[in-house]
Amino acid sequence: MTQNKKYAVALAVAIAIYIIMDSKKTPGKVTYAQIQDQLFKYLAIGWETFIPKAYWDFAQYTIGYGEGWNWDKNRKVQAGDVIDEPTARRWFMKSAEQYFNYANNAIKVPVTENQMVALTSLTYNIGPGSLAKGTGIRGSQLIKDLNAGKPLAQVAKGFDRYTTAYDTRTKVRKVLPGLIRRRNSEKALFLKA
Repeated sequence: MTQNKKYAVALAVAIAIYIIMDSKKTPGKVTYAQIQDQLFKYLAIGWETFIPKAYWDFAQYTIGYGEGWNWDKNRKVQAGDVIDEPTARRWFMKSAEQYFNYANNAIKVPVTENQMVALTSLTYNIGPGSLAKGTGIRGSQLIKDLNAGKPLAQVAKGFDRYTTAYDTRTKVRKVLPGLIRRRNSEKALFLKA
């Protein structure tokens, strides 16, 4: 083998290694299996504190890691429900996969793993919604801008639209500092290479 061929082979191997090691930064179709651990650490541990007893959270009873669905009884969480941490984690992972799928089905362009985690986190919080009604992730301007190929900095501004919560008991919508922090974190993760 000539010296030039050796260099060419070495360069090809180096490029292949770089591509493999850089795969988390390369946009493409992201699978739930690729991000489930990162999603649990970011969302469940980072934003959704484990709470074993059901409590009222603006629009529904919530338990565990921000879960509104009792997966064991196939119903909404109700006052009086109590769970342990392993159950909360199992329920979270089931819900997180659903919200990943809602976001993933709305996205028509390649995204990075970080972008997918940020978008799944947003979807977990605002819901899947309806494209026709312009609600949730499906109807969000953020997804429309992303799919239209607009600059990522412009797309990321869409996170700022989701900083309020409507309390179904008091009928009051208000800006929540916790949602502002969460959206800023999601936006930063979305923009991170």
